[in-house]
Amino acid sequence: MDSNAPPDKPPTERLMTSGTVAATAVQRFCRQCLQAEPSPDFPGPELLRQDIIQEYLYAQLFAPDAQDGESRLPPAYALRVLKTLVGKIEDSIDDWDEHGISDNLMGCLANSHASGSQAAALADAVKKNRVVYYVSALETEPSPSNTDASAPTITLFENRATIAAAGTTGIRTWEAALHLGAYLCKHRDVVAGKRVLELGAGTGYVSILCAKHLGAAACLATDGSPEVVEALPANVQLNGPKASVVEARELYWGPSPPADWTEWSQGGFDTILGADITFDARDMPDLLATIRWCLSDGVNSASGGQKTVIIAATERNRKTFQTFVQLAAEAFDVEDGAFPVPPRASQAGPFYSDAVPIHICRLQLRDAARRKQ
Repeated sequence: MDSNAPPDKPPTERLMTSGTVAATAVQRFCRQCLQAEPSPDFPGPELLRQDIIQEYLYAQLFAPDAQDGESRLPPAYALRVLKTLVGKIEDSIDDWDEHGISDNLMGCLANSHASGSQAAALADAVKKNRVVYYVSALETEPSPSNTDASAPTITLFENRATIAAAGTTGIRTWEAALHLGAYLCKHRDVVAGKRVLELGAGTGYVSILCAKHLGAAACLATDGSPEVVEALPANVQLNGPKASVVEARELYWGPSPPADWTEWSQGGFDTILGADITFDARDMPDLLATIRWCLSDGVNSASGGQKTVIIAATERNRKTFQTFVQLAAEAFDVEDGAFPVPPRASQAGPFYSDAVPIHICRLQLRDAARRKQ
C-alpha cells in the first residue's frame, strides 16, 4: 500500500463526488430545499431507504447549524419537507430487518412537532430566512475535489413565501433575476472588470453574482424602496469579501438624475442591468427615462466604451410586455435575445419556473446605434 496515498474519503463524500445518477438526484433535492423550493424533487425509493443517504440528508438539511443551532431551512418549510421525506422513506422500505428510518431524522421530526407547526408557519411568514442559490452554470465537472461545499453559491436573507410586503416586491428573489444571472454566466464579458449599475435590485442577487463570481469591478445596487436598500448590506456581507464591491443606494426613477448622482456614480457605469422591473406599465416611462439619462453623453461609461443595457422581463402578461417594447422603441433599439428558460427538469440550480417566457432585452439609444454603424 502506498503510504503517500491520500486517505480514503468517507462513504458519503465518495458517493456525492461520484457523478452518478444517485449523487445527482440527492444533490438536486438538497439544492432545491436550500433554495426553499415549494415542491422539491425527492430522490427515488431505492435511494431513500439507504442509511447513508438518510444521514447525508439529515446533515445537509436538518442538523442544527454550528453557528446558530438552527436548521438550515425555514422552520415551517423544514417541517413540511421532513414529514414528507419520512413518509417516503417509510413507504420505500420493503424489509425492515435490513432497512430503517434514521434516528436523527425521527428525532428532528419529533422536536419539530413539539415546537408546533403553527408557530413555525407564523415565523416563516414574518421572518427572513437564509436561502442558498447554487450557480450551476459556473460549476466545473464533478471530481473528488469538487464537492457541494465548494460549488458556487449565493446566500441571501429573504422570505420566499411572501410576494410583497411594506409596499415592495423586493423582499424575495424573482425568476427574472435568476434567469438574468444565468445569461450573465454565459456572457461574462458583459460584467467582468466593469462598473455595473442595477436598477430595482431587490434582494441583490444579480449585483452579488456580478461581484462575487463574475469579476465586476464595482456594483451599485439601487432600489426605490428604503426597506429594500436598508436590507441589502446584510446580503452583501453574507457573501464574503468578493461581494464587498457592491454598494446599495436608494434611487427613484424619473426624467433626470438625483442631485448627488455625479458624486455617488463615481464617473459612470459600463453596464446597466434590471430584472423583473417591467411588470407595471405605469412605471415604464420613468424607468425608460432613467435608462436614457444613464446612457446619455453626460453620464459617461467608466471605461469610455459602449454602454450595455440588459433588462430581463418576465412575460406574465403579453400586453404588458408589448407595452414595454413599444415604449422603449420610441428612443431605443430593442433586441430581444434568444435565451430561453431551461426546462425545469434540466435545472441544477438555481431553480425557477419555466411556465412563462423571460425575455433578455438589450437596449441601445437609437442615435448611439446609428453612430456605431
